[in-house]
Amino acid sequence: MFARIVLAIAVLLSSMSSAQAQLKISDIFVDLFPGRPSNQIFASNLGDERLYLKVTAEEVLNPGLEGEVTRNVKDPRELGLLVSPQRLVLDPGEEKRIRLVALENPTADRFFKVTVTPVVGEVESEDLIGVKVLIAYAAWVFVRPEGAAPKISGVRNGRTLTVRNTGNTHAELTGGKQCTSSSRDSCASIDRFRVLAGQEKTISLPRERETVEFKILYADQVGEISF
Repeated sequence: MFARIVLAIAVLLSSMSSAQAQLKISDIFVDLFPGRPSNQIFASNLGDERLYLKVTAEEVLNPGLEGEVTRNVKDPRELGLLVSPQRLVLDPGEEKRIRLVALENPTADRFFKVTVTPVVGEVESEDLIGVKVLIAYAAWVFVRPEGAAPKISGVRNGRTLTVRNTGNTHAELTGGKQCTSSSRDSCASIDRFRVLAGQEKTISLPRERETVEFKILYADQVGEISF
């Protein structure tokens, strides 16, 4: 789920607009935590036509799990996340900031999806009635609790690795590799993945015997682990 951040929305239009290739957002993962409760992403117009953008936010509960649901609340104070502005107009070559602010200190991880959507025509009403959607791009915003730290362990069974997180915040395992020697050319890479607090993730490894190494990323911290 975390890997598929760009949301392709199929649209049938009489003439396809080049706006589908014009929009770029600077980050798809943003961390907010005590000491840094605010951050930002940037929307850029890489095309030669003006872009009108709508920015929305929703909370994702139980992300990636069977009980995943979304919570869509218009009042930022009730949602717990302020996103500003919610309407943008970008001229060709222009870049503008979208500010993200956590409005509370949670006791557990909270996950938000901020979606930036190009629309056809000018933004004329609060509800954008009658506007056709082209393609939406989304960023994940993670709000972490005080003292957040993952606790990662793993069990190997041949080419199967089960990673558990018994800490109080999720972590991303990235830079995974298995090497047969010290040569970089001998290493097989492993796709990055996330493990939520209190959950586990099982992956298949490229090789059966060699040690697998990862970097652990969470908030502004970096660690290392091997199995």
